[in-house]
Amino acid sequence: AKDAKMKVLRAKLARVRLARLEVQRKQWQVTQIKTKWFEKLQDIQLQRHLIAERRASVSSLDSLCLRQLNAMAQMHVPNDCFHIWHTGPYATINGFRLGRLAADQVEWVEINAALGQVALLLSTIQNESPVAFGTVDLFPRGSFSQIARALSSTDIEKGTRQQPFNLFSDGSGFSIFSRTTSFAKALELLLILISEVGIHIQATDPAFCLPYEPEPGAKIGNISIIFGQVSDELWTKALKMMLTDVKWIIAWAAKHVASSA
Repeated sequence: AKDAKMKVLRAKLARVRLARLEVQRKQWQVTQIKTKWFEKLQDIQLQRHLIAERRASVSSLDSLCLRQLNAMAQMHVPNDCFHIWHTGPYATINGFRLGRLAADQVEWVEINAALGQVALLLSTIQNESPVAFGTVDLFPRGSFSQIARALSSTDIEKGTRQQPFNLFSDGSGFSIFSRTTSFAKALELLLILISEVGIHIQATDPAFCLPYEPEPGAKIGNISIIFGQVSDELWTKALKMMLTDVKWIIAWAAKHVASSA
C-alpha cells in the first residue's frame, strides 16, 4: 500500500512538473509576444515622430512659400527693378546717367546703357500692364537697343520691311543737321512712344497727366530731344524731363496692377 501511494505521488509530481514546464513555456511565449509588441510599438512611435517632424517641416515650408508668394504678389517689376533718380543735372536709371555736359563728358557707353534700360523698362510695362504702344515697336537689346515704327496691316500686305533705328551711339557724326541720323530718329520715336503711352493712360484715367508733355518736332519742355540740335546742357535737361515722364508712367502702372491684382 505504501508503494502504491508513492507511485501515485510520483505520478502527481510528474504531472505537476509537466504543468509547470507548460506554464514556463507559455510564459516564454508571452514574453516573446510582448517583446515583439513593444518593438512594434517603438517602431510605430518612431514613425509617428518622424511623420510629425515631416508635417512640421512641410507646414513651415508652406508658411515660407505663402509669405514669399504674398511678397511677390505685391511686387511690381518695373517699379522694383528700374530705379529712376537723378544725380545733379543728370537723370539716372539704375545708376546710369543720361546726358552730357561740357564740364562732365559722360561716356557714350553709359548713355547707351541708360537708353537700353529705358527701352527694357517700357517694354516690361507693356508686357505687365494694359498699356499698349500704338505706332512704335521697341527692341530692348541692352546697350544696343533699337526702336522702329510699327508696320500697319497695309504695310504687311505690301511686304514692307520694318526699319529699326539705333537707340545708341558712339557720339560721331552729329551736327545741327543731325535730325536724319539713326540715333536722332530713335530718340524722336522714343518720345513719340512716351507720348502715346501718356495718351493711352489718360484715356482710361483722366486724372493722369505727364509732368512734361512731349511736343511735335521731337521736343519736350520746348527743348529738342535730338542730340546736336541744342546745347549739351539743354539736351541733358530734355532727357531728364523725358525720364521723369517715364517715372510717372511706372507709378501709374504699379498702382493699376496693384488695384487689379
